[in-house]
Amino acid sequence: MRWIEANLEKVVVIFLTCVMTVVLFLQVFSRYVFNLSITWSEELSIFCLVWLAYFGAALAVQQRRHLRIEVFVSFLKPRKRKLVDIACNIVFFLFCIFLVYGTYNMTILAKATGQIAAATGLKRWIVFAGLPISFSLIAFRLLQDILRQFREYRLMNEDGIIPGETKEFQRQEF
Repeated sequence: MRWIEANLEKVVVIFLTCVMTVVLFLQVFSRYVFNLSITWSEELSIFCLVWLAYFGAALAVQQRRHLRIEVFVSFLKPRKRKLVDIACNIVFFLFCIFLVYGTYNMTILAKATGQIAAATGLKRWIVFAGLPISFSLIAFRLLQDILRQFREYRLMNEDGIIPGETKEFQRQEF
């Protein structure tokens, strides 16, 4: 269970990348070797790319590699910088909860109206379901990071060092 919690995003991203690669390879091969086009390959690849983008965002949050502007906080002392990081993660978390709500409603609407993708014949709600799932995962990872940062903040001295930790670990970027 711990392995799944630590690697879920990686597995999904790798799987989706493999599916996209195989489908696009088959499309190119079929078109140039057999002079036949696979009608559903483009649509399926786009669906995979959308899911890939959002699960990739969850992976970036998990590894603390999401986009942020650090020009202003770089001038702050370490403890104040940690508080700004916590505040930013809380705002990001609340935004993700808002997106979970909105994308969930969009998914339910697609299911209720019976929308179907043109080329693949997939039900649109299945494609849309990746959005509330991925935003929930991002919110979960943000909550984990907020709790971790609170623990680090409580242990941190005025110089930004956590007693018992090496300086190399302190400066490590996630």
